[in-house]
Amino acid sequence: MLYPLPEFVQTQLAALTDSNQQHLKQASAELSRRYRQAEAGQHLQHHAAVSAYLQLRLPATYAVMCQVWERLRTQAPDLTPRSLADLGAGPGTASLAAVQRFASLNQLHLLETDARMRQAGQSIFAGGPAPLPAASWQAGRLPVADWPTTDLACLSYVLNELPQQDWPQLFDKLASRHRLLVFVEPGTPQGFEHLRQVRNVFLQTGWQVWAPCPHQQACPITAPDWCHFAQRLARSPLHRQLKGAVKGHEDEKFAYLILGQTPVPQAAEARILRHPLHHKGHLRLQLCTPDGLQSAVRSKKDANWKQARQLAWGDSL
Repeated sequence: MLYPLPEFVQTQLAALTDSNQQHLKQASAELSRRYRQAEAGQHLQHHAAVSAYLQLRLPATYAVMCQVWERLRTQAPDLTPRSLADLGAGPGTASLAAVQRFASLNQLHLLETDARMRQAGQSIFAGGPAPLPAASWQAGRLPVADWPTTDLACLSYVLNELPQQDWPQLFDKLASRHRLLVFVEPGTPQGFEHLRQVRNVFLQTGWQVWAPCPHQQACPITAPDWCHFAQRLARSPLHRQLKGAVKGHEDEKFAYLILGQTPVPQAAEARILRHPLHHKGHLRLQLCTPDGLQSAVRSKKDANWKQARQLAWGDSL
């Protein structure tokens, strides 16, 4: 499924984008280089850099977060969160996606250290529906900053920007202030390893994994493999121009982890770890299950064959 940006976001992005195409293209190349090389903790120093982020990273992060929030809804269909803390929020992309998926949200608190990102986010939110215009924006750096208790907390592409010696303090604060935690990282071996460490820490303190794992046991995935997923998004003409791309779409790879203080309301029996392999009359699935990694086959003879043909990478069974 595609998750296009809401019209009000597209309108604001156009207004916020640097009109100097040469500056924008140079900033886009630098941003892409930093993302590929996982360079963390660097502020966007000029207007063109912020514009490049808004054009290249915001649409991808928004699409990823829409999928992650949908995964949460699948595991907890009756969930009605009232409040969200978006920590390391950037321009508020995770919150933008959350309000599209959870109509119950009426309080948003966003913590972001970069002033340019906060300003961009506030401009975008001002043109959106409630509760976006009334969102609370706070300047501060994790983990030393203070923030309010909320139902949900989200850290989207944040852990890779924090020194690991700061993680224990951050985790203690998260555990004491929220009942649901959502972490998203790049879909790389490093991003997966970061989330595996988070998973181990919280499982040891009594938290439960809600997704993507269909169990609470040790992760069965070993190197060189890693757990990650993908979200397709359409590229705008400017996006294609800045990336020098021909295709009208790209696939954003990501890893995620959803943790709850209580057991998951609707537990999955398995999670699909790869694109299903379609053959004549049957398909093969690579699954993570409570019994470890397994391969399963669905065929035309099965009663649920029609539904099986619609299964996708990342779906739960």
